[in-house]
Amino acid sequence: MKGHMKHVVLVLFSVFFGLNLYYANAKDNFSEIVPVDGKVQPRVELDQGWSQEIRQLFWFTSQGSRIIPYNWFTWLEQADNNSLFRNVEHMEMLRYLPMSSSKLNPAGLPIGFALDTDQSTRKAWVGLTCAACHTNQIDYQGARILVEGAPTLANFVKFFDELVNALSKTNDNAFRCVWQYTKCCICFCFA
Repeated sequence: MKGHMKHVVLVLFSVFFGLNLYYANAKDNFSEIVPVDGKVQPRVELDQGWSQEIRQLFWFTSQGSRIIPYNWFTWLEQADNNSLFRNVEHMEMLRYLPMSSSKLNPAGLPIGFALDTDQSTRKAWVGLTCAACHTNQIDYQGARILVEGAPTLANFVKFFDELVNALSKTNDNAFRCVWQYTKCCICFCFA
């Protein structure tokens, strides 16, 4: 029986190693953008003298921050359930402001989250922009009012704590790790 298990482990490792090589050499360049997970609620945008284009540029233009590879962020599940980490309800609980996909935000990331491409590997990363700290939503009489330049209510500490917990849980759970590995090639599973 032990010999049989060694063969199974060897085959699985070979398959995952092969997938890792394939994905490591494949161009990312945002080619597999996955839209927002959940329903984004409409907001009232105040007339603050910003055009929609200026808003989008402020919200989603990369400033070089890289927190996590985009394909990891796309498929990462929350530590305590099978919902995606980037799910609209989860992001709202962390007080980030989910947005639908747009030209400058094809991945439907929350306001202040941006895609950035590593120039040497061509892999997409998710990072934060100034808008993550300087855009807020005030809920008043059932309206969600967006305020540009306002201090955020987002909980950065809880966001990073939950991100680390989700990554650790994925690493510790072989089934979750294998499933996510096949979706996005999370290489840390066998470290």
